[in-house]
Amino acid sequence: MLATSVPGLPLAVALPFVCAAPDLGTFDDQGTCDPDELQPRIERLLGRAATPDDLAFSSDVHRRADGQWQLELERNAEAPDARRTFVAPSCETVLDAAAFAVAIGINPTLAEPTKPSAEIPEPIDPATASVTTPAPTLPSPRPKPTTDAARERSGEAQSPRTLTGFLRLAGGIDGGGLPRVGAMFEGAGGVRGKWWRAELGGMFRLQSKGVSAANVAIGGAFSMWAVGVRACGVPRVRTTEFPICAGAEGGRIRADGTGFAGARQARAPWAAVVLSPGVAIAIRPNIAFVIQAALGVPLVRTEFTVENLGRIHRTGPAFGRAVIGFEGRFP
Repeated sequence: MLATSVPGLPLAVALPFVCAAPDLGTFDDQGTCDPDELQPRIERLLGRAATPDDLAFSSDVHRRADGQWQLELERNAEAPDARRTFVAPSCETVLDAAAFAVAIGINPTLAEPTKPSAEIPEPIDPATASVTTPAPTLPSPRPKPTTDAARERSGEAQSPRTLTGFLRLAGGIDGGGLPRVGAMFEGAGGVRGKWWRAELGGMFRLQSKGVSAANVAIGGAFSMWAVGVRACGVPRVRTTEFPICAGAEGGRIRADGTGFAGARQARAPWAAVVLSPGVAIAIRPNIAFVIQAALGVPLVRTEFTVENLGRIHRTGPAFGRAVIGFEGRFP
């Protein structure tokens, strides 16, 4: 039995061969070995005639100084295993080994173990056969599952499901729509995918005071609320997202007159389009720290006046906001 390892074939294959009497056309008393004998051996193993593609190789066989026969087999192809070498004590054995290697290269099922036959096997010459026990193949270790706790320790955010929800609360500053810069609060909720989100939100602008240019003691306290919708594209780098949102909002401005008798409250509509880039950093799998800016253009510009004193405030042509907050994601 001859064991040989051939690149591209099973690591160790035990091949049974019967040492028959020397063939006059293959081996003679001059010590020659005919590589042309490979073809009939290959055809016997395949059980059919060999095609030109099957025989697309060149071979050379010679006897080494130590008495062993060496056969060089080279396929006509560019491949790392195109050249193979076989060594055995006899010509018959080295030819059989090379023929078997070529045959299982053509039909790999020949290397599969066969069911035991009821026939009595022919004896094997121990002088020309050897037995190699193939090394056992150990199963590959399974990767350990990554738990949510492990993700939290490594700072890795969980991959978003197809659709998830979120709620955000934030606070910051607003300027341009009402007099001066004032504090504001906002909240939003919606749905998100891996690369997008859609949200519905609302904001409230705390009061800031506007005064008359003619008499600074007279003016009004201005505040505002609005609700709106936004659609966002969300590029991401690992646990950091960069939402870029566009949307529209509508609401009301409230102005309470101050500093003079007969002062009253006035209300006016508010409508604007908004572009809002931001950054969201996942500090936990379901919690993100959010920084967001907004630039908007009012669609309605309202002027607030006091009779006999003129204008107190007019809505600006543009406004800006900046907020920070936290976003919870579920489920």
